[in-house]
Amino acid sequence: MTVASPGYLARKPAPTRPADLAEHTCLRFLAPNGKPRAWSFAEGDRTLTVPVTGNLVIDNGSALLEAAGAGMGICQVLDFMVEPALRTGALTEVLAGVAAQGPKIHAVATPSRSRPASVRAFMRFWADAFRVRRARDGWPWRRG
Repeated sequence: MTVASPGYLARKPAPTRPADLAEHTCLRFLAPNGKPRAWSFAEGDRTLTVPVTGNLVIDNGSALLEAAGAGMGICQVLDFMVEPALRTGALTEVLAGVAAQGPKIHAVATPSRSRPASVRAFMRFWADAFRVRRARDGWPWRRG
């Protein structure tokens, strides 16, 4: 999700399309490879990567959300991280109509009939959790 604080949005109008981000201060997440994570958006069936600039690059999601909440700029984070701030109104989603899906999640286990019950239960639990989330939010889902 792409979010900003009401205070930031009071100073600068909310972007209405990804290209508008060039006019905004974007707070970026530093990926484990040492490079700022690219910002992506859905464009039909494909994902559009948008170059953004800003004055803060940080490798801690909580600190990134705090900076956004303090009105320092717009950030893009995974939805589960920002849900509490959205509920309280500390942050507001922008560009909701073009939100891209987050990173893919894979569950890997040996292809064995003797897979432990705990592993089978874990995989079933997460598959069901994401299936419910997709039904509620329209997330893409593919069982592989």
